[in-house]
Parts: sequence; structure tokens; C-alpha cells
Amino acid sequence: MLVQGIAKCLHCGDVAGEWVGRSGSPLLIRGLRPRPLDCDPAGVIRCRRCNGPMFLDEAGLVSSSYRLRRVQRMRRQLAQLERDARPGRAA
Repeated sequence: MLVQGIAKCLHCGDVAGEWVGRSGSPLLIRGLRPRPLDCDPAGVIRCRRCNGPMFLDEAGLVSSSYRLRRVQRMRRQLAQLERDARPGRAA
């Protein structure tokens, strides 16, 4: 499940930007929008002013109709593959 919110510094309150990622995952730079250009995308977000830890404020679930349609389409495709792979079925 995807979550989005505002990445804020725990110490000084500076806002890094909007973050989108999986629920329960660490706040990595790759999920930050806008993403800083000079940072490693796999790194954890730190405050640019005081280097403090960040937290997710105003967090909420992402519900995208495009994402839901894609998941439904993938489930149908997997079900079709499972039906086609059953033993005794002529190829």
C-alpha cells in the first residue's frame, strides 16, 4: 500500500517536500518530490538545514484509479497463466 505525506524535520520543522512510498518503509530520497539532484536516491532523507531526522506529516493513503486498474489487469493475467499451466491441458 502506498502512502504520501510531507517530509518534515523532527528538530527544526523544515519541509523537504512531498514523499510517496510503501507503508512502513524508511523515508528514502527516491520517494521525495522534488528530489534533490546531488543526493544518492537510496539514502535516507536528512534535514538540509540541521541534518536532523525527518518524519512524515499529514500522511495519507494513495488511491489511484490507474493503479487499481493495473492491479486488476495483472491479477487477470496471472489467473489466465495459472489456468494455461495446469497439467493435462493440450498446448
